[in-house]
Amino acid sequence: MFRGRLRRRAFWGRVTCLYAVLLVAYASLDLLVYYQADKKEQAVLALVLMVVITTALVIIQTVKRLHDTNLTGWWWWLLVVPIVGNLFAVGIPLVDGTAGPNRFGPDLKKRPAYAPCLSATILSAA
Repeated sequence: MFRGRLRRRAFWGRVTCLYAVLLVAYASLDLLVYYQADKKEQAVLALVLMVVITTALVIIQTVKRLHDTNLTGWWWWLLVVPIVGNLFAVGIPLVDGTAGPNRFGPDLKKRPAYAPCLSATILSAA
């Protein structure tokens, strides 16, 4: 579940979908409570359950994204620290992953672990 790496594009897509599903579910439950006020307790319970599940799934995606940058999953705890966590949260989806394989798996972009020197390539072609 927490193993492997996750590219930036996949991270953005998965997290966006999770939040979109949560938003649609919230709106549906809001309509349910609006039309049937006696179902308020069940709606609140369902919403709490959905928020917990969504949070767990987002944490899993964040850990996989951290693995792509060669950081352990425990770094996600930094997100709960005020101010520092906000800055860290901005960086997670923006930083490029490790080129080549790292301790969490192969590079999903299939890049080599090192980039050959451009001048060596030009000289060997001549």
